Amino acid sequence: MRLPQNLRGTVATLALAAMAVAPLSAALTVLSVDTAYAGNHTGKSNGNGRADAGRPANPGGNGRGAIASELGALNAAHANQQTLENAAPESMPGRLYSYQQTGGITSAEVADYNAAQTELTRLQDLSQSALVAAYDADGDGALSAAELDVYAADIAAANTVIDTYQDAYAALSALRDGNGQMQLTASALAELNALLGL
Repeated sequence: MRLPQNLRGTVATLALAAMAVAPLSAALTVLSVDTAYAGNHTGKSNGNGRADAGRPANPGGNGRGAIASELGALNAAHANQQTLENAAPESMPGRLYSYQQTGGITSAEVADYNAAQTELTRLQDLSQSALVAAYDADGDGALSAAELDVYAADIAAANTVIDTYQDAYAALSALRDGNGQMQLTASALAELNALLGL
């Protein structure tokens, strides 16, 4: 079933506007996070008014070497604040400082960001028939202005999530290693954030 010419233009405008607001995930290095890590948190205060949620319990120091190894060059986060602030912007301490200034991002927020990117791509890639099938609430085979508003609201909702986390996600992605990869488990990301006081 074909959309009327004026509705096709509206749908195309909505999709193009969404692309202008939020670049697709291909523009950023995808961050892979082990979100299966859950539980075994200490729940203690870490001295900065925040609980240790997201940091693993560490009886006897077990596992610290594994996290430090996983962090690799990101261990530059151990530098003092003045060193981070005064570092060259493209150095690892400088990039860590840029990430710190965004307020950071948690593994759950990375998952939300990636899901919103996927949803935005899905919405933008809907064919006309799939768009009608998904948004034709009254079943008349055509999209009314109100039904198009629902589609636009879905695009806006995905963009809101993307906009919320994009700066931190991009700054974290800029920390990737020399081969352009970024693979962190949830516990390593939590450790990095803790080292940076986030």
